[in-house]
Amino acid sequence: IEHTWACERCSGTGETLEKVCGTCGWQKRIRKTVELNIDIPAGIDDGMVIRINGEGNDGIKSQAGDLYVRFKVNTIEKNLIRKWVDLHLDLEIDVIEAILGTTKEINIPIIGKRNIVVDSGTQVWTVIKIAWDGVKYIDKDKKWDLFINLIIKIPKKLSESERECLEKIAKEKKLNV
Repeated sequence: IEHTWACERCSGTGETLEKVCGTCGWQKRIRKTVELNIDIPAGIDDGMVIRINGEGNDGIKSQAGDLYVRFKVNTIEKNLIRKWVDLHLDLEIDVIEAILGTTKEINIPIIGKRNIVVDSGTQVWTVIKIAWDGVKYIDKDKKWDLFINLIIKIPKKLSESERECLEKIAKEKKLNV
């Protein structure tokens, strides 16, 4: 960040007793670049502002003001979307996994590895809710929820043996395919 400080030679007046201040050149302030380490609380959201006392610009003949930092938070990371304090993840599964059920170990951005249990007979648009595994609410000591949106992938091409198996099932169920 770029910071302004009251001129050390003229104390921010722009003048010294003998003549115009040569350090600040009538500007009454000196520009300096400083580096600050800021503690960012878990759960900070897009547009939120943190005030850092005493780290703003110096006033004329007064102490430094406050620095306000506004955050721009990316709410989409790969297939993970943040909606307020909930996280939503799209997880693609095979149609056979939806029919028979499965457990999938997935690595979720920001959160880490999780085992997701898909029950047998899972239907299209099924959402699995994992309570308290979302974003930490900024001023509370708890997390909100993670929602896994299951997307059932239907194959566009089948091998000959896959087609035969499915045709046998269709015949057994008396389906017209």
